[in-house]
Amino acid sequence: MAKKEVKTDLWVAAQLDECKIQFDAQGSNVKEIGEALKTASKRGIGKVEYPEYTAVIGDFVLVIEDKADMDKQIKLTDSGIIDASMKTVTDYAVNGADLYAKHIHCGPDIVPRSVTGLDMAKRAAARGMKGFAIKAHYGCTCQEADLLRELVPACNTIGTLTMNSSTGGINPMAVETAARLGARIIWCPTFDSASQQKYYLENLPQYIGMQSKLLQQGVTVPAYCLTDENGQLTCEMSEVLDLVREYDLVLGTGHITHEETFALAREAHRRKFQKLLITHADWSFTHYSIAEQRELVELGATIEHTYTSPAVLGPVTWEEVFREIRDIGPEHVILSTDLGQAANEFPDDGLLHYAEQILGAGFTKNDLYQMLAEGPARLVEA
Repeated sequence: MAKKEVKTDLWVAAQLDECKIQFDAQGSNVKEIGEALKTASKRGIGKVEYPEYTAVIGDFVLVIEDKADMDKQIKLTDSGIIDASMKTVTDYAVNGADLYAKHIHCGPDIVPRSVTGLDMAKRAAARGMKGFAIKAHYGCTCQEADLLRELVPACNTIGTLTMNSSTGGINPMAVETAARLGARIIWCPTFDSASQQKYYLENLPQYIGMQSKLLQQGVTVPAYCLTDENGQLTCEMSEVLDLVREYDLVLGTGHITHEETFALAREAHRRKFQKLLITHADWSFTHYSIAEQRELVELGATIEHTYTSPAVLGPVTWEEVFREIRDIGPEHVILSTDLGQAANEFPDDGLLHYAEQILGAGFTKNDLYQMLAEGPARLVEA
């Protein structure tokens, strides 16, 4: 370490002593803080890169990063906001990570989750993440997200709607309502997609229990298809596409078939809609080949790769994921976790492990930043 940096560190320590603030250098003697810092580097890659000092003051944790050069304290963009490019995150004291974790399943939900929305917002803020999107298969998360932004203003929690039967299905009024409530993402049907419902009823997971219960009682449970018998978008889906374009929302493909996806992508391209997201393109049930992903990108879509596909679910391997990303190009890909299941790791931990895998496979930090920060922000920020 240069002498100038050492002098700066000693000066900061003297100021803390003068204020009678007890502090730790290069870590923390508080077990929970020490463990968190092990994977909370400014570079966002989960490696150990401790700040200069930490302290606990009442209910607050103080983290100090200093720079000897006054020109390295903070860098703003031309618009006057903190620059969050990968280089400034590592080179400037104030600039922090600017990551979005999309596609997180939080509690409360109809099934157990590893984390509540409030806990996730706190974890995201503590990790320096910019925000995350709450995905619920059976409810609109807009009001929850709005409340969480008020409770944890450092985290931009994003509300969403999934068009399953419990939220009205492929229903323009439901989408209009969600948009007015602040939704940024609308997902096509998942467990009530016509192509998925039969499979899930025959291979009964816990979250489909209510569908099977109603069917056994003779109650009709709707299933939804985006296209008609001619392979064209239904009137309702066409109206939904108009609405997401009007409100500048992201439209995720959910668990629909490839045929439905391509019909949607072609119509979206015709209407110059640029925020179509191909949901977990590497999941076994919806897996798109490299050729299919290329065609979808040419139609203006963004490809989503999720951590759970290679790390938890299989049979897709890490090498397949890396190969697909390299072929398509990081500029057309976003990374998310699809975590939140009670038996799995916390979503923010999974995101860091995902980043480690990506960097370990030879992708650059700029590639990683593009897929974790710039790409998601381009989609979800109005």
